[in-house]
Amino acid sequence: MNRQAFLLFLATPLLTLATGGRFCHGGSPPAAAKWEQGDLWKIAVRVPAESTLAPQQGGKPKAEIWRALVIGAEQVQGADCWRVAFVPEVGPTTQPHSIWYLSVDKQTGWPRKLLREAGGSAGPMPLLSVQGASLPALVTGVPPLAQFPLGGPLNFRSETDASVVAVETRERGGKVVVELSLKRPGLHDLLIRQTWVRGEKWWRSYEHLVNGKTELSATLLNPPQRSTAEPADDPFYLRRDLQLHGMVSVVGKDISLTAVFEKLHQATGLAFTVAPGLGDHQPVFVDMQMPKVPAWSVMDVVAVRGLKAGKWEKVEDGYCLTGTSALPPPPAITAITAWLVWSMVALGVPVVLLLATWGWRRHRGKDRQVRDEGSLARSPASRGPGPPARGGAREC
Repeated sequence: MNRQAFLLFLATPLLTLATGGRFCHGGSPPAAAKWEQGDLWKIAVRVPAESTLAPQQGGKPKAEIWRALVIGAEQVQGADCWRVAFVPEVGPTTQPHSIWYLSVDKQTGWPRKLLREAGGSAGPMPLLSVQGASLPALVTGVPPLAQFPLGGPLNFRSETDASVVAVETRERGGKVVVELSLKRPGLHDLLIRQTWVRGEKWWRSYEHLVNGKTELSATLLNPPQRSTAEPADDPFYLRRDLQLHGMVSVVGKDISLTAVFEKLHQATGLAFTVAPGLGDHQPVFVDMQMPKVPAWSVMDVVAVRGLKAGKWEKVEDGYCLTGTSALPPPPAITAITAWLVWSMVALGVPVVLLLATWGWRRHRGKDRQVRDEGSLARSPASRGPGPPARGGAREC
């Protein structure tokens, strides 16, 4: 061993301690994906019937389509992060009101924050942390959320419970395979495997394994090389319209679809409507956090919120939202309610007519009495006997 190698051998433990358990062998720095606001990926997710991630499936495999959309940037604990929204396309087994927001550190590639919006409320979700590494504490029915550095090898060791996180990178078949492993004493071993194509911003395939058994798998449906795609299948059809690049801020709680349409109109000058069959489609955006984003990115979220095959169609003065609503229909008038309403109407009309007739007759009787009294006052008999007639007897 030469002197330089011997010094490096002695320095390795010191470097590991100085970096909080993180040391990148081979001089490869941690590499985060170079995203941009508006990047969008369409993902097919499959959960086997025997998976422990979705025990509510009743012995059937689960297949879903999700969209991952970079909706903007934010600071989390002083770190600059990308904010990615995971939005489900509505299907037979999808929870239409579940949206996940993952904040990923721009420099390190590790998640910093995770929020979930579901069932009319939004709240933070836990992250598993081991020294500088972190990943979502994956729970029932979630999309493939794990993000981690693309460089490797990396090693993280907990100082409290001997948990170890490792990231390994290797070449396979012209592609790059990145694996994150988590080993915790007394618990199952976790492995997340992502397959990448160099130069691309998102993985092509994703596997979640527990003790070597696949619990969830996913594939990318819109890789950038797809040059033969039909216009109807183009996931970027909205961003190709320059009018939809106007910036809009949709931030707040319990925002209605009408309010979103109004903000889009203010940003673009276009009209936004719904197809005739969506008159009762009124989704409520429980916690919308999209500050200063292009109009088309908001439209992407609206198109998959509570809609089956949701899509925007270009019309003469703007865009029309089409699809089939998956939201519960508004309360309908039941047979009993309708019977009560019609009964009240049926009984009410005769009563009103009787009251009107009685009032008219009473008013007419008073008028007749007044006229009779007036006539009596003007008659000769009403004035009493006159002066006696001259040269004759008084008329009887």
